[in-house]
Amino acid sequence: MGINFGPALDYTTNRIFADVMKTSHAWSQVGQSGTVLTALDANGWPTQDASITVFQGINNMQGTYALSFNGQATLSSTSSTITNKTYNPSANLTTATLLYTSSNASSGLILTFTNTLRTPTSAANSGVTNVVLMRPVSVGASTAYTNQTFTTPFLSALSGFSVLRATDFTATASSTSINWSDRTLPGNASQQVGKSTAPAAGSWEGRGGAWEYAILLANQTGEDLWVNIPEQATDDYVTKLAQMIQYGSDGTNPYTAAQLSPLWPALAPGLKVYVEFSNELWNSANGTQSQENYAQAVAEVGAGGSPLNFDGSTSASYWAWRRVAERTVEISNDFRAVVGDTAMMDRVRPVLSSQLGNPQNPLYQAMHLMVDYYDNAGQVSSPQPPSHYIYGLGSSANYGPTDLSSVASILSTIGAASSSEPSFVTEVQEDADWSLAFGVHRIAYEGGPILTATGNTTEDANQASAWSDPGMEQVVVNEHNAWSQNGGDLLVYYELTWDYEWGFMTDVLAPSTEKMAAIAALNQTPRVVSTYGTAIPGILSAASPTIPPAWTSSNLAVMSNQSWMSFSVLVSTAGPYNLTLNAGAAATGAQLQVFVDGSSIGTATVPNTGSLTVFANSSTLSTPNLSVGSHGIMVRSVSGVAQLNKITVQ
Repeated sequence: MGINFGPALDYTTNRIFADVMKTSHAWSQVGQSGTVLTALDANGWPTQDASITVFQGINNMQGTYALSFNGQATLSSTSSTITNKTYNPSANLTTATLLYTSSNASSGLILTFTNTLRTPTSAANSGVTNVVLMRPVSVGASTAYTNQTFTTPFLSALSGFSVLRATDFTATASSTSINWSDRTLPGNASQQVGKSTAPAAGSWEGRGGAWEYAILLANQTGEDLWVNIPEQATDDYVTKLAQMIQYGSDGTNPYTAAQLSPLWPALAPGLKVYVEFSNELWNSANGTQSQENYAQAVAEVGAGGSPLNFDGSTSASYWAWRRVAERTVEISNDFRAVVGDTAMMDRVRPVLSSQLGNPQNPLYQAMHLMVDYYDNAGQVSSPQPPSHYIYGLGSSANYGPTDLSSVASILSTIGAASSSEPSFVTEVQEDADWSLAFGVHRIAYEGGPILTATGNTTEDANQASAWSDPGMEQVVVNEHNAWSQNGGDLLVYYELTWDYEWGFMTDVLAPSTEKMAAIAALNQTPRVVSTYGTAIPGILSAASPTIPPAWTSSNLAVMSNQSWMSFSVLVSTAGPYNLTLNAGAAATGAQLQVFVDGSSIGTATVPNTGSLTVFANSSTLSTPNLSVGSHGIMVRSVSGVAQLNKITVQ
């Protein structure tokens, strides 16, 4: 199980950093809090007298803070008192104690620095640098954190999970990063606003935190990391991120080889990194990335020579969905060039994500490109199966109620089918069919109960009560077990802190919730084994494949021109199995290649029978040892035209 842990903002209750300056607002003119200061150095520190809103809109910030900065200044603040101010000339370091007393979230804390001297020899009004404000170790405490990067409650809240997804932390949804130089650096004045003079336009997530902090967090927790590549990022950007994960960085650029003492460490040995291209590119309402991906796909096809319309498709929507697969392949290749073949699909795990409940569109087109272009010798010089490029695929694992009339009805209908949507189990199975077919893992980039506010006072009150009802623990346990039982692998929940709509807790200071109790319960029991698929030994009818591609033929049993079909099967007794293909071929004869869990087990030659309706020929192939659980069997046309009737599995 994993968790999305949220952005680096001053008002979010994940309370990531011990130093609250790391999530501060942009600097402003003294006495003009709404005016963004432009007189900043390369890291965003003011080069003149300035004010800054450190935080606002968050409760439980009272207590004693430790303030320090390089330079000298006259200090003032709101809702607080500053004492014990001392200047060390040899270190050019000012230190002080700040006592914040307000319990009103709207008050916030504004710090003002006047009569500034950046260095002892600087001119007056020259600003300060490296401002640090370490928060109290607990609400109201008289002791502040010292050298700790992340707060203790934040780290504790992550302890029940094994994967940390950083998409909101790095502000993927509205990222405008193209080149490596566009990214936020760990030395920037604030991880909320980066090195720019203002937050990223239109992004609720802020500008996005530095990759170095995401890697450091994974190392400190011992949990795997999930990174999201900005939609416009160049291959050079991707390569540099891969190098940073592999070797660490100097705070600006990645190292290109292992270092004895890296300034910022690489991802620790033994930890994995999941790599995803952007976030929800099928969702035009989620930030600017989807629209940009669409525009890029249209431009690419317009320029000519693009694989996005390799089959002559004229649908721009298809091109956009396929571009997700195209960039995923390219990103996978970029990482492979850095980490090597043996690390791929083990330490480095590229993921192709799509839309829950709609695999016949975004996922359909993405896998069409991956199979019929990238794994087609007629299209590329070195064809490779999808499992060469991706570790897993899938969509979300969100589930909501169909009846909001009471708390009991909410809890009893979560995950149930409605008049407009299938059940959660059905949606999980739909994506599992695809992952099983290609021998990759069914992964969810986000998931959990959806209790979306409707604006109806009664319904929203019921949902808020359901969130905290003791029955919610069992709901999450049951749905997670249903996920596992139907082919699901890694489920990354959304989100660590939020209100009742999404949050697993409302604040890391209050971690005891029903959702978190469910995570603890799941961690204490063995993972449920998947029981999804047609039981084998048995007969698989070619008329009923689990993923019949619509582009093959109106008669799905007729196979030609690289067409393929797949079957999800369930193994109850581990061991090897024999597969007998029963088929007839056209006058030219035919060859059908058989895959089990994404790997070829051989090719069956179907001799000329003179008729597509004669099924006299049988060809038998053997599988490797199959473990108990769900698997995928795929048949693909290699040459000629054949009509597949059935597959007998013994």
